[in-house]
Amino acid sequence: MGVWVEKILNLVYPTFTNCVGCFEKIEHGKICPSCLDDISFNKTKDKKSFENFDAYYATYYSGSIKNILYNFKVHKDFKSGEFLGEILRDYIKDIGVKFDYLTYVPRDRDKIKKEGFDQSYFLCKVLNRSLNIPILKIITCKGKKFDQKQMNMYSRETNVKGKFFLTKDISNLTGKNLLIIDDVSTTYSTLKEVSNVIRKTNDKTKLTILTIAKTLI
Repeated sequence: MGVWVEKILNLVYPTFTNCVGCFEKIEHGKICPSCLDDISFNKTKDKKSFENFDAYYATYYSGSIKNILYNFKVHKDFKSGEFLGEILRDYIKDIGVKFDYLTYVPRDRDKIKKEGFDQSYFLCKVLNRSLNIPILKIITCKGKKFDQKQMNMYSRETNVKGKFFLTKDISNLTGKNLLIIDDVSTTYSTLKEVSNVIRKTNDKTKLTILTIAKTLI
């Protein structure tokens, strides 16, 4: 079929797809205008600074972004994952910071075996394709005892303590700018633990965190 014939057919018989936020039919793109308007973007490019890293977040954990994250993580809707990766891509371009490598906060190994994928690694792959930043698999998680969602700050810190480990030598990261990807930031307990693991081995690497969303607490 020729290109022009295919275009004409698409005009006569448009190919519909589903919105990643509400699953309503849309003619093109990944999200409907209503769900897009419902996303609260971090337009001021606010960040939180900690001892070991700066933490950026692209959106706030509210509105349709909660549905999209849920569809991605729980229902394995990879179209939603692609959309979230595009949000991160645009945010990286907007802040204008150059990164040498990407890495990510991994899911624990039992969950990867059960669910079949690691959402933060998926997001890194989207960024790698669009920004051509190399991905480093340098951290593994040997299993948090409990889910973090219902815990207070102290319990979250205790729950992740000693659960993350480096999987390879990172001496070559001295003087490099490493971007660590995660999905949602709440108390930053997990991100602090991951950054501490990296810093103990190489304290000359610049660490920056970027999450899709920041909770409102």
